Amino acid sequence: MAKTTSKPHADEAGFVTAKNNHRTQQDNVLYDAKDSGFEEAEGRWVVFCVAHGSVAHETNQKRARKLLSTPETWCGHCRTLAEPQNPVSNAPLVPFALKPPEDQERELRFAAMMVKDNPEKIALFERVYGVKPESYWADADAVLIRR
Repeated sequence: MAKTTSKPHADEAGFVTAKNNHRTQQDNVLYDAKDSGFEEAEGRWVVFCVAHGSVAHETNQKRARKLLSTPETWCGHCRTLAEPQNPVSNAPLVPFALKPPEDQERELRFAAMMVKDNPEKIALFERVYGVKPESYWADADAVLIRR
């Protein structure tokens, strides 16, 4: 006797059960690969994410049923949806007051002295400040403390 159910995928070959994915509001469906036409090589039970078309195979039906509830473990798109968004990256940029020119100069002199004799740090200094640190090395004896 055929099963009677109100699930939208119930008429499909090999259908076992379906569970709503709360992230996508579409179903994750469990199929029996033996009856549905899916490859059985990786496992008889196939869990299918209708929203993204991802498939997970399992050899044990009980474990396959558990996969219905955790699509973020086997569907890459659902995993992305489950990751928390970084609130800092979405925050608006807040302009800040620029430092007085003499403070900027003092910072550059200090940073230039810190990178001396290290090619990697010299390259980083040039990328960050847009100038070569060698121009500040001539004044190596300059006082770098705030007056």
